[in-house]
Amino acid sequence: MPSVSTNKPSTSKARTNEDNSKWMETFLDKDGSPSATTKQMIIGGVSGWVTGFLAMKIGKVAATAIGGGIILLQVANHQGYININWSRLQRDMNQVAAKVTEGDQKKKDWTAKVFY
Repeated sequence: MPSVSTNKPSTSKARTNEDNSKWMETFLDKDGSPSATTKQMIIGGVSGWVTGFLAMKIGKVAATAIGGGIILLQVANHQGYININWSRLQRDMNQVAAKVTEGDQKKKDWTAKVFY
């Protein structure tokens, strides 16, 4: 009974010459020229460059906007347009710190019950 040839790749670890040629055909053109690989490298390089260029430009705009906003807030504060109630801020920060400390103590109690 003649064996039927299938297009499945060999399951053995060592590849045969036929498997190697099929593998090479996927990366090279039919005539063996590396033009498809070259095209892929050129397209990949150009698209990577364009992506980097756009990210650089967008990053500069974002950094300028954020920095400008911070500077405007500082100028407004210095000119008196923004007034900060420091005693209220200190009171609120103390309340938050107390809740964090309370939460840490509860977490320690819970972990002590589980792990000890």
